[in-house]
Amino acid sequence: MEKLVEDAERYDNWQPYFIGEIIQAVKRELEASKVPKKKLRDLTESIAFSVACIIDGSQTFEVDGEEIDPILTFSIEENELIHWGGNSSLHEYVHGVAQEIFEEEDAS
Repeated sequence: MEKLVEDAERYDNWQPYFIGEIIQAVKRELEASKVPKKKLRDLTESIAFSVACIIDGSQTFEVDGEEIDPILTFSIEENELIHWGGNSSLHEYVHGVAQEIFEEEDAS
């Protein structure tokens, strides 16, 4: 049985890293699909934002008539899940993290 640990500070520190991984994955797939560079950033941000909203529970979904509310947790230790007492807020980090990722690429 997993132990739930509420730790808002650690959780919030990890959210930008997690959405960064999602952004990088979306970007790689779009690049592999030969999306024009002019559209790459906008599409990457748009797709990552949509995925983040689903994970955050901003866009609810139903299964057999019941509304499902996803709650994201992180784990660094076996049998321990870190949460912050509610839904994640990944969508709030998408644009800033994407900007960092694309600016780093442009600088190199």
